[in-house]
Amino acid sequence: MSEPSQDTPQAGQGTWYDCAKIFGTFRMARHVSKIGLALVALLLTLLWGVLLDLIWVGTGNGVAGNVIAVYTQAARASASFEEPEVEEDEKLGIYRVYSTHCRGRVYQVMQAVIPVDGLGGVMRGFVEGVGGICRGTGWMIRHHPFFALLFWPVFLLIWSFFGGMICRIAAVEFARGETITVGEAYAFVRRKYWGGFFLAPLAPAILVVVVGILLVIGGVILAIPYFGDVVASLFFFLAVLGGVAAAVLLVGLAAGGNLLWPAVAVEGTTSFDAFSTSFHYVYSRPWRAGFYGAVALVYGSVCWLVVNLFAHLTLWVTHLFVGFGSAAASRTDGAQTISKLDALWPYDFFGPVYKGMDVAALRGTDTFASVLIGFWVYLLIALVWSFLFSYYFSACTVVYYLLRRAVDLTDYEQVEEAEEPRPEVGEEPEAPAPAPAPAPAPAPAPAPEPPSEPKPEPEWKPPPPEPSAGPPETKPPPADDQPPAEG
Repeated sequence: MSEPSQDTPQAGQGTWYDCAKIFGTFRMARHVSKIGLALVALLLTLLWGVLLDLIWVGTGNGVAGNVIAVYTQAARASASFEEPEVEEDEKLGIYRVYSTHCRGRVYQVMQAVIPVDGLGGVMRGFVEGVGGICRGTGWMIRHHPFFALLFWPVFLLIWSFFGGMICRIAAVEFARGETITVGEAYAFVRRKYWGGFFLAPLAPAILVVVVGILLVIGGVILAIPYFGDVVASLFFFLAVLGGVAAAVLLVGLAAGGNLLWPAVAVEGTTSFDAFSTSFHYVYSRPWRAGFYGAVALVYGSVCWLVVNLFAHLTLWVTHLFVGFGSAAASRTDGAQTISKLDALWPYDFFGPVYKGMDVAALRGTDTFASVLIGFWVYLLIALVWSFLFSYYFSACTVVYYLLRRAVDLTDYEQVEEAEEPRPEVGEEPEAPAPAPAPAPAPAPAPAPEPPSEPKPEPEWKPPPPEPSAGPPETKPPPADDQPPAEG
């Protein structure tokens, strides 16, 4: 039986050890590959939103810049809402107004988690920030449904792909301490995209819609005179159970929706498996899940504010010294004399990072220079936001690991292995390369011969006599062969 890992619950680590794991998310989030993937997703989202805005404003369907604030006031007062009328040249795009509103609410949430006004101020700022994002989304869906129908599916396509890649890189890095390449993350997400990452956020929404349709059918039956009064009232408890199921799904989506993509990245499961697993972890350990989420939010807010401060300091130092060098080409803006850089890029440390060019003080190719300077400044700010998204996906992945260990007693090292790419249909699989021939085994050394016994020396014999040199001596014939004697 294998010994338990040091990262298993049997080792005795507690909640503060888990917090230390969350505190390591900053190191994971600042990785270049994760920030680069988040930056690409941001730019693609921006391009799609700007394209829709050009179409909507060009067709006279722009909106006022304060429309979401007016909608929020009407919702709080339970009054009817009508979009404010503005001049045609003052109308803005729906995406521009919505994204500006959401950026302000994100800043509000991040600043609220720092307890300057006590715990009450933290809760108030957090609720107002998250509620403001929800109201802005509701305004878009309710009053501009066609725009929302075009914007949100593409938004989900973009972020489920790039967010899934960030979660996969973070999952392998947290489990094994290894940093996989963007290509490996792409290969994993491509295999798990449609049935996993893309459908994972839609699975609970689909179930809520199914429950809602069943409840609508019940309402139709209730509308039938006499028959509906009896049948619908008799089985009304089914409608109550349907409402309970819908409420459970909505609460689980709000609390465990952040774990859907990490579940696919870690386990390699389908969308409905990721949905059931995430909801199971949240409802099994609700207080622990809330605690992990709060720690990740507070720590991420501090990290992001530090990154923002660093970015503003970078821009301030750049503006200070470049402005000092360009003071020789100062410009006159009314009664005020400003440097050339101030005309191209007005900057205030405590204000917006880019206020736009001072058109009255521009000359010649200054417009071209101002546009390029604005591009580089906005690119730096986009990197700051990319870090925020990188931290979000990395922190959600770490929280998923912690909850999985707390509920299922699963080691941190267990993560879905990357599958080998399969050949496409009609393509023959490549034959494996032949194994190299084994080197010939060395010939065995000859066995040593046993010591031979000493042979006896032959006895000495005298040599045979040498034959004489005369003729050979003839022997007489035998007696029977002699002739008879004469008489």
